[in-house]
Amino acid sequence: MSDGRQRLSGAEYRKRKREKEAVIKKQSNSIKKCLTGSSSSLDISNTVVVQPSEVFDSFSVIDATVPSETTVAKNITDSVVMQPSEVFDSVSVEAVTVPSETTIDKSLTENVNQNSFNSLINISTDPAEWPLIINNDFKTLLVEKGPPAPLNANFVFPSDDQGRKFTQFHYKRSMSNGENVTRTWLVYSISNDVIFCFCCKLFDNSNSKLALEGYNDWRHCTQMLKGHETSKNHLTAYSTWLELSLRLKKTKTIDDVNQRILESECRHWNEVLQRIMSVVQFLGHQNLAFRGSSDQLFKHNNRNFLKLIELMAKYDSVMAEHVRRIINSKKNISHYLGKDIQNEMIDLLAQSIKSRIVTMVSEAKYYSIILDCTPDISHSELMTVIIRFVLIEDSKVTIREHFLGFISVEISTGENLCDVLLSILRELNIPLSNMRGQGYDNGANMKGVHSGVQRHIRNINPRAFFVPCSAHSLNLVVNDAAKSSKEAVGFFI
Repeated sequence: MSDGRQRLSGAEYRKRKREKEAVIKKQSNSIKKCLTGSSSSLDISNTVVVQPSEVFDSFSVIDATVPSETTVAKNITDSVVMQPSEVFDSVSVEAVTVPSETTIDKSLTENVNQNSFNSLINISTDPAEWPLIINNDFKTLLVEKGPPAPLNANFVFPSDDQGRKFTQFHYKRSMSNGENVTRTWLVYSISNDVIFCFCCKLFDNSNSKLALEGYNDWRHCTQMLKGHETSKNHLTAYSTWLELSLRLKKTKTIDDVNQRILESECRHWNEVLQRIMSVVQFLGHQNLAFRGSSDQLFKHNNRNFLKLIELMAKYDSVMAEHVRRIINSKKNISHYLGKDIQNEMIDLLAQSIKSRIVTMVSEAKYYSIILDCTPDISHSELMTVIIRFVLIEDSKVTIREHFLGFISVEISTGENLCDVLLSILRELNIPLSNMRGQGYDNGANMKGVHSGVQRHIRNINPRAFFVPCSAHSLNLVVNDAAKSSKEAVGFFI
């Protein structure tokens, strides 16, 4: 009797299953970037790219009529120091919750830049090699590092067609009182033989050559520099540079609080993912089932994966905080405990293991292949691929045999199975020319002397000798022997 519900057809069911698998495959590497690096230490700079807020737009710019950089620097030192209370007042933290277990470390407060991008980017001292459009991350990094120092006095500057060139004299500004002041903002590009203004290249949006492609008219260079260093755009950019540099040194940037909160949150999630990966690795190593009939924490039938998470939450503060957030949340949040994340982590581990196997095969060079086909519960034909080789490590010789995976095959002819095997070897970058043995069952499509898999392989590589599977041959012998005995045939009747 019908229950009133409309049943999907077999084709529609398979279509939806393929669509779901396609979505899972598309997102299969989205978590990999969070799990790179050493498992024993956590390096946020290797896994998280943080976009700082727009700190430059809200700086109060000193009046452009300031007569010199010296006065600008003095005014900034005297007036631009934001107090911690001002920072908290200017940042909305209503939507941010910082749990007690993830309190910001004192070390982050003392040095907000300890995880800066300096460890990731080797900044060139040649401004011509900097990107044309400099984002806020790169600006902050350049200001932290400071402008490149003037070139050595022994450096020989190239001359142009008229015999003129840039000299060390241009690095100095002659004041009205006879004092010479170094132009710290002036940077020379060795690759393009041009000069740039460091602060204007970072903070000036005008079309000045010193801020864009560089200046190399050495005949008018002295007059140009005198006019540029007293211009409104330069003084504005210079004050912004000094202000940001001072704030970075005192860790009083506008986004400092948000940055510390974000780094603390990133550290928390990295530690959570490391623990979840360890649980997945443990269950896989012990060959235990992951899921039960329930996917919720603290349910009786949620099986091994969630039970281990519950156990870790009793003794580990990181996992305890993670479980607390899940339980106390009034809406669905990302918890990374679902079946899709489990499958993705299993896939990552499988890729890592397979990569290690391929490396060992490459070191051993010669190998043999063992194939067998069997239908699964859905009556789809699956081909098992096993590789066997001799590995020498530390003068110790061992015979290794590793499972490479199940391959779904639609046509089980010798030619098609051979094509599938060749495609697997190409995908793993394992040369067929190094194959020295084949081991299959006694089926005609496998051991056939004319059209079996072994014949197709030997046509390509005659050194890949075929050896029938001893276990399968023994099974056939015992089966035929039992059939030839009336006592054996009638034993179970």
